[in-house]
Amino acid sequence: MIAKVYNFYGELVKEYKQDSELLEELSKAAPLFPVKSLENVYFSQRNANFYLVSDSNLVEDFLIKNVRINPPKRKEKGFTTGCFALTNRCNMKCVYCLGRGGERSGRVAKWEMVKAAIDFLAEFNEKMKVDFSTTGEQTLVFPLLKKAVEYMQKKLDLVLLKISTNGVLTKEKAFWLAENFDEIQLSLDGPPEIQDVQRPLVDGRGSSRFVERSVKWFREKDANFYTRSMLSKITLERIEDIMQYLLGLEVPEARFVSLKPMGRIDKSSKMYEIVPEPEETVKALMKIVELSETFFKDFGMKIKTNVFMHFCEELPKFCNLGYNFILGLDGRVASCLHYSDEEDARYVPGMEGLVYGYYDEGKKEI
Repeated sequence: MIAKVYNFYGELVKEYKQDSELLEELSKAAPLFPVKSLENVYFSQRNANFYLVSDSNLVEDFLIKNVRINPPKRKEKGFTTGCFALTNRCNMKCVYCLGRGGERSGRVAKWEMVKAAIDFLAEFNEKMKVDFSTTGEQTLVFPLLKKAVEYMQKKLDLVLLKISTNGVLTKEKAFWLAENFDEIQLSLDGPPEIQDVQRPLVDGRGSSRFVERSVKWFREKDANFYTRSMLSKITLERIEDIMQYLLGLEVPEARFVSLKPMGRIDKSSKMYEIVPEPEETVKALMKIVELSETFFKDFGMKIKTNVFMHFCEELPKFCNLGYNFILGLDGRVASCLHYSDEEDARYVPGMEGLVYGYYDEGKKEI
């Protein structure tokens, strides 16, 4: 069996003539995982920048048939996720932000465009999830967010309504989110000495006191929320401290994810130095798994990680490319959740190729 390395766009990056060559590399990159066979191997190196599959025939199924790189036809029912960028304005300036929040233009979507997108999905789609998780803090345009959600609840058959927030909220906003969203993702990297360094406000002040306050409000309203913590070189040696901190806040579920060297921490940035090596990330994630199955298991706090390795496990698809309907602030429709406007095409290589529709200003329709 010949193993090949493909990047996100299905382009061949490297080829191994012998299984043993790849097995040796996998063992070095992930010594905690015993790898004995390449059958249906999926592996992500450098935090999900490229992927290994076990034979060339699997690539077409993996990247095209299952992932649906080719976007669906305009009237095809089948979008599973809708995402609306209402603004790219942000009140924080996180050191690793993929979308470079806090330095964007601060655009706000037009209601007519948002309404047209909801009407389009209502006519041409079946049950779906809606996720407000693009660049920017969507609660900064609170009246527009409320209007969009209320209209969606009337027009769409929603299976899940989710929002991601940085947690710098007023009590009114926190309570409304708790009452109207099925799932809330709250970004919180750890204790103040970590959170305030990695996730400062735009003016440089710490954000921890605001986020801790939001955790309290979410708990008060019994919201279905979880925290999302980014693993950097700053946090690798503080894993247990972070978990203890979140436990002390009575967070119901904590998720830990690895950094992607993109956006504000791409290789040209001085902040690239906080990106852990793949081996460091894997060890940290496995430590989290170990702690969650031992000490923290008895405290009722759920722990999840994005260990990007699925050895000897066949995956149905990598992500929802092709199934996503993402409305950008510029009126274009893309298939990637990281898209908010044309500026992202400069930050994320290949993003332009994931745009497949647009809002027609004259006809007021998608």
